[in-house]
Amino acid sequence: MDDLKYDSPLNSLDLSPIEEILGKHSKCILIKYGIDQDELWENFDRIFQIVNWLNVGDEIYIDITHSFRSLSLFLFLTVTFIKDLASEKQIKISGVYYGMLDVTRELGYTPVVDLNPLFEMTSWIKGAYSLQSYGNGNFIAELLKAQNENQLANQIEELSQSLNINNVNAIKQNSSTLKTSLQQSIPKTPFQYLRKTLENFVEKFARSSVPESEYQLELAGWYFDNQRYATGYITLAEAIITYLCEIEKRDIRSKNAREEMKNLLCNDMNRSKLAQLYKKVNPIRNSVAHALLEEGNNLPDISNAINNAKSYYQEVKKIFKTGRIE
Repeated sequence: MDDLKYDSPLNSLDLSPIEEILGKHSKCILIKYGIDQDELWENFDRIFQIVNWLNVGDEIYIDITHSFRSLSLFLFLTVTFIKDLASEKQIKISGVYYGMLDVTRELGYTPVVDLNPLFEMTSWIKGAYSLQSYGNGNFIAELLKAQNENQLANQIEELSQSLNINNVNAIKQNSSTLKTSLQQSIPKTPFQYLRKTLENFVEKFARSSVPESEYQLELAGWYFDNQRYATGYITLAEAIITYLCEIEKRDIRSKNAREEMKNLLCNDMNRSKLAQLYKKVNPIRNSVAHALLEEGNNLPDISNAINNAKSYYQEVKKIFKTGRIE
């Protein structure tokens, strides 16, 4: 082994004797020094082979003590990537061990530290990203459940579910409940650093004093901001009808009243700015709500629907601020 160098072929060393000693469930992979990007990516390809050897529910134990420090970090990140990418195998990182050789002389022994909390931290990072980017708190809820914070986890989960199904009444109720909980004591976990993010998130939906049409409009804007265009268009179209019901002093929850408002937009008010906007928004709403497949039925262009979403929202918002039908 002493004659092996950085440019030695990776097949120049037989690792099978080590595998026999470690046991039948062990596998040795020889990798390069990682002195440039090409070598790092080649190492990644070789390490990624472990996915083919893993079974559902397998646990991985990692020792990152030896070799270059850069490779220890690279191995850590690679296995994190593998765990997420091969999620169908439900792989668990059960231990990440590092022997602190640098303090052996000072302590008189070499402490072996389990760095598994680093993997937990990457999970919290993904949970925060999922919440900020998509409004999905389910990942954070799972992490809280693992720490027996079930009440808070359930409340976050319920708000995410109500947003995913676009149940406006449930969104209001669940956001208010979660807002109250966040004002109380928070567990001393990485969650405490996500508290402000979650508070800002909840504040968007815990607005019970605004008119229903404004609430629906802002909810549609949030869906557009988070690239959930289908739900955004459905909510925007309904916000317009709700606004008309409020202007005309009709019951916003009456099916008949809402149908009358739709007819008004198509007939008596068809020249108004609001009617013109509704004629642009509603066909898109119908297309996504009913998953239309027919050709030649004036189906909306996908790119235009996405590109125009926020401008439609802004135009409707200007009209709503007037309190009139323009």
